[in-house]
Amino acid sequence: GIAQDRFSTVVGTDDDESTAEVDDILIGEVWLCSGQSNMEMGIKACYNGDELVKNADHPYLRILTTVNKTSYTPRFDIDRPWDVCTPETAGRGTFGGFCAIGYFFARRLMEEIDAPIGVINSSWGGTPIRSYIAPNGFEKVKGMEGNVYDVKKQRKLYEASLFNTYKKSQEWTEKIKASVKEGEIMPPPPKPPKYPTPYENCSIFNTQIHPLVPFAIKGFLWYQAEYDVIDRPCAESYYQKMHALVEGWRELWNENLPFYYVQIAPWHYVAIYTHRNEIIDAQTRSLDIPNTGMALAYDTADDLAN
Repeated sequence: GIAQDRFSTVVGTDDDESTAEVDDILIGEVWLCSGQSNMEMGIKACYNGDELVKNADHPYLRILTTVNKTSYTPRFDIDRPWDVCTPETAGRGTFGGFCAIGYFFARRLMEEIDAPIGVINSSWGGTPIRSYIAPNGFEKVKGMEGNVYDVKKQRKLYEASLFNTYKKSQEWTEKIKASVKEGEIMPPPPKPPKYPTPYENCSIFNTQIHPLVPFAIKGFLWYQAEYDVIDRPCAESYYQKMHALVEGWRELWNENLPFYYVQIAPWHYVAIYTHRNEIIDAQTRSLDIPNTGMALAYDTADDLAN
């Protein structure tokens, strides 16, 4: 059943001891939601969205949304709070509030298992699957080896650029001192190294997934593929990347966690989306990955222009 506890603990060293009290702690399940705008879309954007947000008052449901950032190197922190699910927190966000898939899944799951649920939304609209894959995931799938080489190459270039920026910054500091002394116009500072785009291998994984490892979670929810419909080659590449994504994440969490994903919904696409059925085929074939499930969506839309 639903459990809630309050406790205090002592932290510090022998010489400097302090007490920190942590309260409102829930014991339950945490699910990680990820993908592109399909997952990012909030409950306010759903049918009767305003009414849904108004009734989103669930003290035993906790929600967390990561910030969209990229990096060539793995990061270890996410500076975001857990929020109690209220109309205010559920309606907060740039794309209709907290992610609808995560919210409806958690609400249903709370009723089914009678336990608190935490949902992490780590998604980014209009991005490809390759950006979320861990380097070890590419290594585990035959045919993906070139991606591993690309990741390592980009990281080395970035580190070299960092070092070069550091040297230029030191030189710039000396020039500033001289400019102040001589009363001259100060030179502009050196430009920092560029961050990767959200379309590069592992770029989103490094900042929005890696910091969560090995946070205890129950499983993954995934809703993505729209971008990859236009990202040729389609079917075989997406099938391989699905394996890389799932196997890489599971290895990092050291557990065969369930991975549930949604079939891309129908839409009256223009010419650039003519390879849509190839992606749907790849999603279907990806069910050969153990402990996965796909929610069918092809017969659910009543407006193919939306």
